[in-house]
Amino acid sequence: MRNEILDLVGRASQLQHLALTTDPNCIGIGFEVDLSSFVNLKRLCWRSPHFKNVKALSNVILANAEHLEMLELSFNDKIQDEVLPDCSFPALRELSLASVSLTAHMARTFCPQTLQSITLRECPSWHDFLCGLTQESPLQLKTLEIQEYFGTSAEPGDIVDLIRSFGGLES
Repeated sequence: MRNEILDLVGRASQLQHLALTTDPNCIGIGFEVDLSSFVNLKRLCWRSPHFKNVKALSNVILANAEHLEMLELSFNDKIQDEVLPDCSFPALRELSLASVSLTAHMARTFCPQTLQSITLRECPSWHDFLCGLTQESPLQLKTLEIQEYFGTSAEPGDIVDLIRSFGGLES
């Protein structure tokens, strides 16, 4: 039944906003999802995807990277590596990640001039990621939210310097 529903919805190739919330611990939720029909997404949100669907998630991100304006990925306390494909996100304005392992190299895939809001919750190496974003040009963020990953921390002076490098920060 689940795949039939997604097949019907997937036929709507003009869909621009897809939000999924799943329970990765629920018995029977481990089916693989085919999101290849979604090629015109401007907003993509998936909370708690099952590990079997990480490849489908990565593929739908890759298929829509050029025109995505909002990307929200949230993994329930289990850190995910290699979720974000190696591509560019020229139109992305809002980025929200939870429990995604980040690197300074990943920052190169995002356009600092278009990003307006960044939320990073329990993402290892978030500081390196943000520093990577600000290397080329200052961010014009309006909103920044950081929830540190347990066991990692940045020096208070580094955080102050990083915040000072942002232009337009409102909250």
